[in-house]
Amino acid sequence: MDGGLLVTGRSRPALLVLAALAVVLGVVALIKARDVGFTDANPASVDPGAMLFGTDDDLPWGKLLQFNPLGALVTFSFGVLALIGGWLRLRWLVLVAAVGFGACAIQVLVQFGRDSNVLGGRGGNLGVFLALSVGLAVLALTPVADEDRRS
Repeated sequence: MDGGLLVTGRSRPALLVLAALAVVLGVVALIKARDVGFTDANPASVDPGAMLFGTDDDLPWGKLLQFNPLGALVTFSFGVLALIGGWLRLRWLVLVAAVGFGACAIQVLVQFGRDSNVLGGRGGNLGVFLALSVGLAVLALTPVADEDRRS
């Protein structure tokens, strides 16, 4: 009936959780990167606060993700887009967010370690962006089983 445009079935809760995680990641990253220049290419050299989990204790996992404010806003925005798409059951909106996260992953891959690193990301960001992109796309494109259509 919906022509494949609506997100329905058992994949919807997982999609909402994944989108909510992206929103939370964007908010935390924005808070941590508040003292960094908006598009600084290498925030860690400017301020250790740009690292997502902080670097006071020098734990390796604390240095996996870093964002500048632009990267945090982009992550937050695509997360909100996916969350709205999942909430309203609009498959195309979730797919737009998935493509956006895929573009972020490509940007990190191409510009990591350069002065033109627009989102200020590093290798860990690549993994997170790829996971969000593929996860959202797979959940949005999951076919609806017959018993899910009736509910």
